[in-house]
Amino acid sequence: MIKDLALDTSGDLYFTKDGDVVVTDSLRQAIQIKLRWSLAEWKYNEELGIPYFEKILVKKPNTQEIANIIRSALMEFDEVKNVKSCVVEFDEDERKCTCRFTVETSDEIIESEVEYT
Repeated sequence: MIKDLALDTSGDLYFTKDGDVVVTDSLRQAIQIKLRWSLAEWKYNEELGIPYFEKILVKKPNTQEIANIIRSALMEFDEVKNVKSCVVEFDEDERKCTCRFTVETSDEIIESEVEYT
């Protein structure tokens, strides 16, 4: 399992009331981090990341293409055996894309979502 620092729902580090950082073994968290990483964000490997501005936050997004991008990113995790579902919804008024997905590992089923705004 992947060892990470715990994050809150906004993606910020989670601290206890005493100010300590919480460490967790969380595939769900690793997935959230990966899906929020913008394409070319890391200067040492600009091929990593999700193409937010190129494919997702565009005027007429192709939701099937976005679902395929998300599915491919999810399958890059060794622990993920299957992507059971991946649903993409786009709110044109708010220019917000929501991706809900379910992945299967050998130990558990993870249901989660990520929003792109």
